[in-house]
Amino acid sequence: MIIFFNKIIKYLHDFDDSVIPSEINGYSVTSFDTAVFINSNNLKTVTIPGSIRFLSSSAFSSPALREINVADNNLRYTSIDGVLYTKDKKSINLPKNATLIDFAFAISYETGLHVITGKVNNTIKDIFSKLENGDVVEIITSNKCHPESNWLNNIVSFKANYYLYDYFKNNINYKKNQQHYFLFLKSKIQNTC
Repeated sequence: MIIFFNKIIKYLHDFDDSVIPSEINGYSVTSFDTAVFINSNNLKTVTIPGSIRFLSSSAFSSPALREINVADNNLRYTSIDGVLYTKDKKSINLPKNATLIDFAFAISYETGLHVITGKVNNTIKDIFSKLENGDVVEIITSNKCHPESNWLNNIVSFKANYYLYDYFKNNINYKKNQQHYFLFLKSKIQNTC
């Protein structure tokens, strides 16, 4: 394993089963990066320790992976019958015409900021794709991806609006995006009143 700032960024083995340690060389392992297991073609089972607080949505992209187990003391994640869930096991409810962007922000601020694409019912879709009730969604992120002003035309949830406003307000490009954002908000308010 290659670890960088408490994050596993690369898994170098190709075993059938892997138990991720909670600590490596005295450092607590707290997160997995994108596509950690991408070249682990034989990996069938992963066990996640209690120390893990963040998992990239596409960390488990090994083609053979069939089961993910989570330590009982993990505060953020759990597994049922080998399927990974957040600890609260809640489904995500979104307004009609919600997109992958809305879904990403419903997961977390960081996930929304870095969403690059996603899978809907196991089919790759762009971030502007609209979701239907009952869709199974996987969000794929990249730290190189950041919101652009055209995202504002492709969101419907309050949370995505709020987070994008916060991002543009605090971002260097705020001045450039400010006028577009406020015109967008004005049109949204007029359409809902």
